[in-house]
Amino acid sequence: MFDQAMVERSLEKEPDLAEAIDELEGDGLLVRGDTVANLARAMEVPAEALEATVATWNGYFDAEAAADLMFRRELEKTAPLAQGPFYACVQVSKILCTMNGIIINENAQVLDDNEEVIPGLYAAGNASGGMFIGMYPRHLPSTSTGRCATMGYVAARHAIEGK
Repeated sequence: MFDQAMVERSLEKEPDLAEAIDELEGDGLLVRGDTVANLARAMEVPAEALEATVATWNGYFDAEAAADLMFRRELEKTAPLAQGPFYACVQVSKILCTMNGIIINENAQVLDDNEEVIPGLYAAGNASGGMFIGMYPRHLPSTSTGRCATMGYVAARHAIEGK
C-alpha cells in the first residue's frame, strides 16, 4: 500500500511512473481509493480493519522514537500513509528460496531421516535446507546465491578429496 505523496516523490525520479500506474490499474494489478475506506472496498477487505492498520502505522510516526513497534523496524526511510488517493498492489505468491528442505551436514552431504549420511549424495543452494530456519535475511541481497556457491564448493571438495 502507498499514498499519493509517495507517488509524487517517485515521479520526481521516474516521470514515466504515472503511465506505469495507469497500465497496472488497467491490468487489474493495482487498485486505488480516494480514502482508506474506499481503497479497502477496492481491495475487498474490511474497511475498519484497513483503517485501523493505517492508523496504527501512522501512529508510529507520532511517537518520539519513530519506530515500528510491531516489527521492530526503524522508520527513517518510510513515511506515514496520509495523502489520498491511496493505492494497493495485487500480490502474487512466489517462492524465493526454501526455508527448509533436504538437510545436509557441514560437508553438504545429504542426511536421511535418522541424520545419517547418504553416501555419494550432496546438496547445495536452495535444494538444501536448514540454513534459514526462523528467519530469512531479506536485507542481505544474494545470500542464497553465496550459500549455493560456497556449499557447492564444499560438496565438490569433499566428493573429490574426502574432506
